[in-house]
Amino acid sequence: GDVSGKTEAYVENLEITSDAKVKGDLVYTSPNVAKVDQKASISGELLKKTTPQTFASQGFYSRDSSKDLYMVRLFTKVISFIYALGIGLLLVRIAPNYAKSVVQTIDKNVWRSLGLGFLALILAPILAVVLLITIIGIPIMLFLVFCLIFYLYFAKIYISFWLGLKLLNNNLNKRYLALLVGLFIYYLITLVPLLGGIAS
Repeated sequence: GDVSGKTEAYVENLEITSDAKVKGDLVYTSPNVAKVDQKASISGELLKKTTPQTFASQGFYSRDSSKDLYMVRLFTKVISFIYALGIGLLLVRIAPNYAKSVVQTIDKNVWRSLGLGFLALILAPILAVVLLITIIGIPIMLFLVFCLIFYLYFAKIYISFWLGLKLLNNNLNKRYLALLVGLFIYYLITLVPLLGGIAS
């Protein structure tokens, strides 16, 4: 068909047939080069704009994006570490006897504690889905989800505290240092792709 004036097109593939008559410039944005029949008439210029996907396939965007994502992930880990350390130091400061009893419980029954933790992670989502089916169970489900998040967050702190004490020969006089060392090791582990997912 006939087309007059400057024409812009955003397409995946562009094919200009023999009966096409373009009276002006034809500017198209596509990852692929247009197929133009030799008998087609274009009085202006045929201009191709490259899509961002083409640049990404050439590596101009992918490398920067992966680097940016890694930096964002690292930044969030640092912020999370600072918050966890602050809350942990507060817990150890305000309730040292409770922290000590938790560490002793973990120390006496390491595998049992880990087993109960994994069991809670498996059963909690199943129970949440069952409660979600019933309208009455939705408030209970929300409460259980909150409790699970609360439990997982503080479990991370106390397990890190236990690990730090183990490395410092169970010296409670260095409990603050033990928490710092334990949390630091924990967050280093979370940076490892496969192992980090298990630890988290």
